[in-house]
Order: sequence, then C-alpha cells, then structure tokens
Amino acid sequence: MLEPGDDGFDALLAHFSPRLLVRALIAIDVERVGSSCGFGVPLYEYLGERDQLVRWAERKGEAGLAAYMNEKNATSIDGLPGLSRRS
Repeated sequence: MLEPGDDGFDALLAHFSPRLLVRALIAIDVERVGSSCGFGVPLYEYLGERDQLVRWAERKGEAGLAAYMNEKNATSIDGLPGLSRRS
C-alpha cells in the first residue's frame, strides 16, 4: 500500500485518471484473471460521474478531511492497521 508522500506513489498515480481524494494506492500481483461471455449483463446508459464526494470534500475542507481520515481510516473494519495519520 502506498500513501501520498511515499516513494513511488506519484509515479504509480500517474497511470490513472486524475481523482480527488486519493487516500492510497494498492499494488497487487495478479496471478489469474477470469471472464464470462456477458450475455446476462443488462445494458445501461452511462450518465456521468457522481459529484457527492466532491461536494462533501469541499464542505469538509483540508483540515476536516485530515481529521476525518485520522478518525475513520486508522484501522480497517477488521481491526487491521490502516492509513498513516494526516496533518
């Protein structure tokens, strides 16, 4: 797991489209990939990205986001170590 400020974080992040509020990147080794025909997958119309996260983050501000992440992301729901503390 790489967090902002870790060695290699920015280089790995450059492979993805810009996103607001990237908390961490997880590098994995894929050993097997499966696929299906997709015949049972329904069709849908893409309407766009949701904006709830952006609006929520704007209301929180930088200090509020750091406090939220420190409280909510320090451990996983399984009690495992989570993200480093933000200032």
